[in-house]
Parts: sequence; C-alpha cells; structure tokens
Amino acid sequence: MDIKQAFDISFYKKLFSTKGGNLEKEAKEKNHWYKFFVGCGVSIIGVLIVGLAGANIVYFSNLSTGDKTGQGDDETIGTYFPIPENLKFGILAGKRYDDFEPYVSGTDAEVKPANITLSKFNIPPSGNPDKMFGRWPYKEEDFDEYDDNGHFAIRKMWIMRSIAATYIFWRAILQKIFKVMSHCSPGIKLIISLMMIAVFIGGPGLLAGILSNNAAGSSSGFAAMIVFSLFIISITQIRWEKGSWGRLGYFFHAIASILDIVVLTMIGTFMAVVMMLQFIGTFIPPFGPFLFNFPGAMAALGEIRQPLCVLFGFFCIVFAKMHLNKVIFSGMTITVMVYILMQLNYIIRSFYKKLVSKKE
Repeated sequence: MDIKQAFDISFYKKLFSTKGGNLEKEAKEKNHWYKFFVGCGVSIIGVLIVGLAGANIVYFSNLSTGDKTGQGDDETIGTYFPIPENLKFGILAGKRYDDFEPYVSGTDAEVKPANITLSKFNIPPSGNPDKMFGRWPYKEEDFDEYDDNGHFAIRKMWIMRSIAATYIFWRAILQKIFKVMSHCSPGIKLIISLMMIAVFIGGPGLLAGILSNNAAGSSSGFAAMIVFSLFIISITQIRWEKGSWGRLGYFFHAIASILDIVVLTMIGTFMAVVMMLQFIGTFIPPFGPFLFNFPGAMAALGEIRQPLCVLFGFFCIVFAKMHLNKVIFSGMTITVMVYILMQLNYIIRSFYKKLVSKKE
C-alpha cells in the first residue's frame, strides 16, 4: 500500500469487494504478520502526522470570534486572520476608505498565547512602523482616496489596495470556516482540516479527485486560486469616477490595461508563493500553534483523539485484509469494529452534549 492508494477510494472498494470462500481452506493460508505489524506501525506515524496537522487547524476553531480585527491584546481569530469589523462581502473589501482597517495603520497589540509574543513574528498587518521590517509592503498613504495623484501613483495605490483586499477576502473565508468548525464534532473538525490541507497541496482538483476515485490534483492549483482571486478583486478596486482614475484617452487606457495584466500576473505569482509559505507557517507542524503555543496545540490534538483512533482502527482492518487470511481477518475485524463503534458513540454523545449546552 503506497501513499497514492491511501487517498484512492476505489482501492478500498476493490479490497473489500472480494467474496468469501471456504473458511476451512482459507484458514490454511499463510499469514504475513511481519507486513501486518509494519503496516500498523507506519499507520501510527501517519495518523500522528495527520493529527498534528489537524490539531494546528482545530486550534484556531476554538478561538473567540468576537474581535475580527485583531487589534486587541486578547488572542482571538482576528489575531491571526484580521479583517475589517463591518465587512459583509469579502470580495467587495475596500469599497470605502475605512473598509481597510486594520490594514491602514496596523496595530501594536501584544498577544502572548503561551511563551512567545506574536508581535515578534511581525506579520502584516499586525506589525507597526517601529519594527525591523515596518509594515512592508503596506503604507498608510496607499489607502487614501485616489483623487488626482497622477497615473503611476494611482496605479501603485490600486495594486496595494488589491493585495490587501485579496488577503481580506481569504482571511474572511478562513474566519467563516473556523466559526463553522467551532460548532462541529471532533470528527467533522478533523475532516474539514484534512480538506483544507488537501486543497493546499493539490488545489480544488485534488479534493474533487479524491471524492471521484481519481486523485489527480495539481501542485499549482492553490497558487492559481490566489492569482485568479487577485485579478477579480483588483477589478473591484478600480474607481471610474471622473478625475480619480487618471485622465487617459481610450488608446492609452488600452495600453495601460495590458501593462496592468502583466503587472498583476507577476505580483499574483509572487503573492501566491508568499501565501503558500504563510499557510505552511500557520498550519503545518512544526510551525503554527505547534511552535508558539505547544500546550494549546496538544489540547486541540486531545480534542480530536477519538476520530484519530477510529482512523487508526480502519487502517488496521485494511492491513489485516491485505496480509492475513480471512479467518484471522474476520476475528480481528469484529474486535476492531467494536472499538470503532465505541469511539463513534463517544463522538456522537459529545456532539449531542455540545448542541444541548449551546441551546441552554
């Protein structure tokens, strides 16, 4: 069983679709115990890696959603994914000047989840001008009204507003996802976490491929999403009012538009690389909560331990089917299935208790 088969649903369908035969004859077949135990041992490592990555994401779903802007000293979802307070539609961010708070002036908030103060990371827009890199690439004047500042000055402001608005769009989506996850059971939280990682690794195509028995994603899928969103959102940042977008004739406007496409493509590609690094630094161990709040990450791991145990039990059944005869496999399946049912019962009861407590 290789890594590709692990994500191929058709592999499991084919594996478990074999019909039973003569148990007395099949009981004499050789058991490959060594391969079975090696497979289970590798499964423990794999499930642990999945659990740590999932815990990094589940950690954020447990944060308060009260402060969306991240300008306070308390750790909230806005600390890591800041968006404007009154934002309703992420793709329309920046319709007015005040829509870009807190990207206009940044914040000097000092949030300390565990032993590390987050301001030391200085990730825009959380930084302030007194830090080593200031608030690069943002400058407060980039968010002023366009007015008649000259063609190139207006284009620069437009690009910076488009970058900020694209970040706001994706961070608003993440805030929505984490808010939904906060109401879910541990098993659903783990599934959503794995779906997010799948989209990052291979784009939407990988996720659709897994569900359609053909895991054929693209390593450029995530980057393409970022570039495409930048292009779409940049259109919403154009201001066609007279005197605000530069007084160009149709011919020069056409030339400028071609140059805009080239510039947006270059910036979008660079932005996609930066976002991928930020995704790794935020969600993939040993970075993210695993780095700056290890106890919190372990608490999140404990929250999803039951679905992880179910996942490990499933892989034990898979390797038993592959390497043991059907008599041993049948007895082991019954034992593991009882354990899995107990874990599922625990998950259902936990979910029910959460629903009751929220109603009260």
